[in-house]
Amino acid sequence: MEKTLQKRGIQLASMCCMCCKEEESLNHLLWHCNRAKDLWSWLCQLFGCNYDFEGLEQALTKGNNFSSLIRDLWNVGVLAVMVETWKGENKRLFEGERFNSYSCSYKVRWWLRAAGKLSKGTFRSNPLYRWFYP
Repeated sequence: MEKTLQKRGIQLASMCCMCCKEEESLNHLLWHCNRAKDLWSWLCQLFGCNYDFEGLEQALTKGNNFSSLIRDLWNVGVLAVMVETWKGENKRLFEGERFNSYSCSYKVRWWLRAAGKLSKGTFRSNPLYRWFYP
């Protein structure tokens, strides 16, 4: 948003509103901000993989190591983290709410459970099964 305003000649202090440490950009917000990194680390821990990606293509490619069902859930998780991070930033900007990592992870869990219930596959032997169906 700030980049658009700056292109129109309006000068703003371009600081990430979530971490207040780096210049605000979409790339920073979704992949490099410490708040986003916490969510990515959490998602990787849930799926038992390492957090070693820095963009959408790399994140989705990481899912290629999983079975088809788990890969589909991974892809949903990646998109959910991106959407919930974006929504969290908008709440902070427009509603003055503090970014809440727990709330974002709760919403990502909701996305994953919904996708798991809609899927045709089964993954009872996978450790994720207990997380989806306690």
